[in-house]
Amino acid sequence: SYAKGGVEVAGQMGFGSGDESIKRDTSQGFFDPLKAKIPGISQTLPPLHAGRISRLLVDLNRSEGNKGLFSEFSAGLGAPDRQALVDTYWRPFRDGVRNEIEEILRVRSSVLHLSMHSFTPVLNANIRHADMGLLYDPKRVYELDLCRVWAERLRVCWPQGRIRRNYPYRGWSDGHTTFLRTQFPDSVYIGIEVEMNQELMPNAAARQYALHA
Repeated sequence: SYAKGGVEVAGQMGFGSGDESIKRDTSQGFFDPLKAKIPGISQTLPPLHAGRISRLLVDLNRSEGNKGLFSEFSAGLGAPDRQALVDTYWRPFRDGVRNEIEEILRVRSSVLHLSMHSFTPVLNANIRHADMGLLYDPKRVYELDLCRVWAERLRVCWPQGRIRRNYPYRGWSDGHTTFLRTQFPDSVYIGIEVEMNQELMPNAAARQYALHA
């Protein structure tokens, strides 16, 4: 039974509030300003892979074998049940994204992968001082340059927004983009995690500023 998880499902662990809205907004408009500026950029909407399971069961953003893959509620399940969660939800999501990247790289020279997340404004009594975080590996020059330029543009277009780089998490910690960097070189794969403060989730205008700046 997952009854105990009910008190957690609205929090950071159970559900990333607004993640789906961020992903939808990004898919619908993030690349529009680039289409007129970059020759050859796709005129179609970028593919969207949305995770649709709570982290109370299995965390799609954790690597297999990471102790955070299962929550305190699902970690106590038997090994067959945990494996079923991996096989039913985690692996199809991970394989789908990787297959999409490989398919794109068959016809294009590089891929920009945006992994969209949200974060709770307060965690363990600590206030997060940011509205948006851009997470990347500073050792990968294309990710570093993109996030530097993106943050600068955001601060101009959204002066009231608190934009941080590699905050509230480190971009090289265990995660989906971190794993994919081990599979694809810097020259072809740019993986950025975009973290939005959940306080902004009811504010569609703020999301649009952040994503389209």
